[in-house]
Amino acid sequence: MSMSGCIVRSVLEKAVKYSITPDDVAGLVNNIFNNLEWDNDCPYTSEDVINEVDHEIKNKYSSVNKQAYIDYLNKFNIL
Repeated sequence: MSMSGCIVRSVLEKAVKYSITPDDVAGLVNNIFNNLEWDNDCPYTSEDVINEVDHEIKNKYSSVNKQAYIDYLNKFNIL
């Protein structure tokens, strides 16, 4: 698991818990990467956030609360 993947999943976990919008999540992830001075030629987008949520829901090995992630998508009318 990459360090950037760990950061994204950690931010996403909090976003789901506190109902942070996908746009705000993408902005936060980009700010973290920029502050770490990582190469960020492909900025993280709200679509990337949605894809990551979808991946966590479908990943049978994921330990996340899948219902919380489904509720997150529903809240922002993504499903």
